[in-house]
Amino acid sequence: GNPALTFDGTTAQCTATCYGRNSSDRVTATLTLYHGNTYVDSWSKTGTYRVHISGETEVQRGKTYTLEMTWTVNGEKQPAVSVSKKCS
Repeated sequence: GNPALTFDGTTAQCTATCYGRNSSDRVTATLTLYHGNTYVDSWSKTGTYRVHISGETEVQRGKTYTLEMTWTVNGEKQPAVSVSKKCS
């Protein structure tokens, strides 16, 4: 799945859903929010087959943020996905 980044005023809402290939696959997903190269916040979750991860954090108006999703299936790294959006 792809990470989603939305803003509610100065609150960033970060969500993503990751799926394994098989029902028994162990999936670990981490969402990390950055402003440029600066770390803002992160959330991590582990589950079987499907992992839905969500988090909220305070941000500043007028700045652009990048939400990166890194995840593994049975410990095997999957391609990272990121999305950038401006908090207006």
